[in-house]
Amino acid sequence: MPDNRSTQREKHHQFTQILEMMNTGRREIEITRL
Repeated sequence: MPDNRSTQREKHHQFTQILEMMNTGRREIEITRL
């Protein structure tokens, strides 16, 4: 089942992208607060 492995990697990539977006959003909020 090599297909399952690729989908897992895709999900992980999406998850990391979401985390990065959240981190950048938080940074922007902190910058606007200053």
